Amino acid sequence: MSENPVLFHQKNGVGVITLNQPDSLNSLNFEMISRIRKQLLLWKEDTQIHVIILKSDLEKALCAGGDLKEIYQAKKRGDTSFMKAFFKEEYALNQLIFSYPKPYISLMNGITMGGGMGISVHGSYRIVSDRSLLAMPEVFIGFFPDVGASYFLNRCPGKTGILLGLSGYRMNAADALYTGLATHYVPEENLPLLFKSFVETDISAYPKEGAHAILEMLSSASPMVSKLEENRSAIDSCFDGSDIGGIIATLTISKNAWMKNIKNRMESASPLSLKISHHLLTQAKKKTFSETMDLELDLAYRFFENEETLEGIRSLIIDKDRNPNWKYRSIEDVPESMVKSYF
Repeated sequence: MSENPVLFHQKNGVGVITLNQPDSLNSLNFEMISRIRKQLLLWKEDTQIHVIILKSDLEKALCAGGDLKEIYQAKKRGDTSFMKAFFKEEYALNQLIFSYPKPYISLMNGITMGGGMGISVHGSYRIVSDRSLLAMPEVFIGFFPDVGASYFLNRCPGKTGILLGLSGYRMNAADALYTGLATHYVPEENLPLLFKSFVETDISAYPKEGAHAILEMLSSASPMVSKLEENRSAIDSCFDGSDIGGIIATLTISKNAWMKNIKNRMESASPLSLKISHHLLTQAKKKTFSETMDLELDLAYRFFENEETLEGIRSLIIDKDRNPNWKYRSIEDVPESMVKSYF
């Protein structure tokens, strides 16, 4: 573990957050979350700071998610107070970024998943590049798409957000732009120039307009293809069901090969997580951001009261056997009463 898992510095009115935990691909532990939130609160009141930039010096990742091992170990030793503090602090950070009054720019080059999405997509500008790989894969650890996902996934075009939350589909730059989760594409070779432009250009008089102008000057259309856009009609058709069982049934009979792959991927997810996640995304459609965060916080506590998420983390992170023993074998086996009890 790095002695300084997150670094802060400021230059010419720009507050820079650099994630610095290479061994875990910058997975967010409690210390990192707390320090970022504290620093953002300080910079919020600092009249000398006009823009925030979130970045990583790793080529491979901005942030791979939350530190699942830390949460797992706390739960195993019965430290429920730490577990609750972790999610409360993380979701408070998400809310702070969502309402931040200064331009907040996240450079999502490389892997940006789960908790990494939570500290990125709620900001003013979300930059993707050639290596960008975005996803919300929580259903594969027996959890649910959190960190405000029940808000931002519901604002993706058509049913693409439902697909993202239930399948953990990995978006490239074109996908992220199409869904609105990213605002700009900047070629990877131009990222250093983008950073340099922010720290060497005085935009203190008009920070929002200045940040927008810099991004417009250095961004371009993504050269990649969005499979989400290409398959939009099939996605809307297959994921339009009012319950997860209907969605699975529609995917099963679909003649679209890409949709078949999505269905095959979902088969390794926790049936309980799939059913609860679909219910969450349906329930959160008309809620405000603050309301969705309250709902997700209660849901996170509820998930860690049972063993499903622990088993998912054990399988993927601890023992790495990728053979979880889920509570239910299929969607059909999950009682409606169990789903309702989580809400």
